[in-house]
Amino acid sequence: MRSYRIPFGVSVCYTSRNYKVVTSDEFLDLLISKGCVFAWYFHYMPVEQNADTLLLLTPGQRTYMKDRVREIRGVTGGKELYCIDFRNDGEFAGGCVAGGRIRRAFDRSGNAGKRGASVR
Repeated sequence: MRSYRIPFGVSVCYTSRNYKVVTSDEFLDLLISKGCVFAWYFHYMPVEQNADTLLLLTPGQRTYMKDRVREIRGVTGGKELYCIDFRNDGEFAGGCVAGGRIRRAFDRSGNAGKRGASVR
């Protein structure tokens, strides 16, 4: 995709065990060197009855993620990578990043649906 100048990004699930690695300068520089232009950060969410809750972030780790993602996309001192953190960026989207007030849905033909409308 890079050779065709098609913008692409990554989706990263961060946990209590990997949150510093996936926000490290080394990891981000690797993504940028491959042509990545955006990163979507999702926090680990246990969904099964026996899911490992030790992977959940502590309050201090959540604060680190909020601050670090904003530092990464900073105008001065940031990286050439736009990052969105689904847990911590709701305030910018007027609610949940996936369904806030500014969300717009598009179908596969490129037609815009109503705000919050589900497109299949």
